[in-house]
Amino acid sequence: MFRRSRLAMLCAMQFTRDFRLDINLIRSHTTGALVIGDQTYTSNLILSPSQIMPDWAVASTEFLTIEQLKDALAMKPGILLLGTGELQTFPDPELMAAVMGLGIGLEVMDTAAACRTYNILASENRPVVAALII
Repeated sequence: MFRRSRLAMLCAMQFTRDFRLDINLIRSHTTGALVIGDQTYTSNLILSPSQIMPDWAVASTEFLTIEQLKDALAMKPGILLLGTGELQTFPDPELMAAVMGLGIGLEVMDTAAACRTYNILASENRPVVAALII
């Protein structure tokens, strides 16, 4: 049996075993990277159970616009998870109201929490989309 340092255990989280091979599930999250299936992503992305849109051009939630969420909203989610990086930061309240005005639930959380929540909802066949700042 090998020993892993406490820091290594804190930096790399294994989220789920891939029991569902028919949907996109996040296998792990570390600072600066996500593993979905066998692919590692190091840039922000939009994710649904059936689609991955890498290279989402958003730097932070501070200046996030509805236009930057158009690809995520086009996937017709029942719930949109916004992963805001290492810390939970909220976008402009008007943006949040605009998304909710479309009948879409919006949950804002740090990216690690958004990854865990996404896996649960996707595994339950819920209409979820995650917009993740890595």
